[in-house]
Amino acid sequence: MRGFVTIAILFLFGAVVAQGGCTRHSGSGADYYARQMQHMVGRSIGPLRLKSIEPDGNVLVFTLDGPEGWRRGTPSYAITAYFLEGFCKSREASTYLAAGRTLRLDTFEDGRSPIRGTPVQHCPHP
Repeated sequence: MRGFVTIAILFLFGAVVAQGGCTRHSGSGADYYARQMQHMVGRSIGPLRLKSIEPDGNVLVFTLDGPEGWRRGTPSYAITAYFLEGFCKSREASTYLAAGRTLRLDTFEDGRSPIRGTPVQHCPHP
């Protein structure tokens, strides 16, 4: 049951973040999108909190923090996939990636044990 809850929360976080600021814009830099989405930082869904949204070159980096052990049994690539599934439900978000941009999901457990996610350049195929 714990794994299902984590999956559902990651999906919801992806969808909420996408709705919160990936509006269409002609610029290509991740810095623009990071600035537009700063109002989302600190938002929580279930036990997870959006710790930061930062540009890393042309990569838009979302950082999630949760209680100790929340990632247990779920590899980093799966966490990113569940987040991306929700993120890509938004037309604006999928457009962000379709324009050749990249995003990455980094995670923490209780502010410790950082794991850097794998950069993603496209939404999964339907």
